[in-house]
Amino acid sequence: MFDLHRWRWLAAACLLFASGAHAQFANRSIGFSGGYIQLNDSIVERGIPLGLFGSYYVEDGLEVVARLHGMIVTLHTTGTQAFAADGGLGVRYLFLQEQFRPYVGLELSYFQAFFENGGINYVGASPVAGFDVMLGSQLSVGPRGQVNVYWMLNRSVNAAFEVTLEVAAYF
Repeated sequence: MFDLHRWRWLAAACLLFASGAHAQFANRSIGFSGGYIQLNDSIVERGIPLGLFGSYYVEDGLEVVARLHGMIVTLHTTGTQAFAADGGLGVRYLFLQEQFRPYVGLELSYFQAFFENGGINYVGASPVAGFDVMLGSQLSVGPRGQVNVYWMLNRSVNAAFEVTLEVAAYF
């Protein structure tokens, strides 16, 4: 027959040795971005960045992000085109973690353009702002804007304004 006394002891033992419940969230993403960059430079004028990015959710709204873009840039002096690469590594803070996810962040950025007779290299800091809209539990899309403040030892400080549209898959 059914012995209620034994079941109480089994239930008490399960509660005593059970660990806390943990929700499973997708805390990593990888995605594609494309957009436009306008440089305040005497050599490079503008470009179309296309590339990959990834993020890792740390905790309490903080994410570590990395991005890498290849782009075709237009040279300011001649109007010809050249290849360039830029990237960044940084953090961002998510204000909300629901379907609509606005964020701000800061990146350490790098920009390198390759020309026939040399090239330029910039390193700088970039404040970032944007938002993601979740299109389900594992896909998001959203705009992103940043101001890259680049400097080199033998040149003046340059700024670049960059806007991209990002599509990310979470896993």
